[in-house]
Amino acid sequence: MVFIATPRAQRTCALKRCVWGASLAVASICFVINSPASGQTGAVDAYSVMVQALCRQYATAQQGMPANLMFDQCMIERHCSEISGSQSYHCEPPGPMTWHGGGY
Repeated sequence: MVFIATPRAQRTCALKRCVWGASLAVASICFVINSPASGQTGAVDAYSVMVQALCRQYATAQQGMPANLMFDQCMIERHCSEISGSQSYHCEPPGPMTWHGGGY
């Protein structure tokens, strides 16, 4: 059985892809612009800002769950925690990739 998408469904899907792609591009540009030339402290802050922007875009694009719940889940999965006394977040940057010889 072959399913043929309606023109409206095709437009909706294309629009979602366009919005998601543009959001990723903007977040990536912001990350590169806000990254300092040297020093790790500023890079962690820029990383946190980038992850927060990506999670907000992801949460608004989803339709199956409430946006605030999706945002919280996205931030938790990326090891981000809210800084006490403010509305900003601190995200642990990913560590170096390691290889364990093929098994545990």
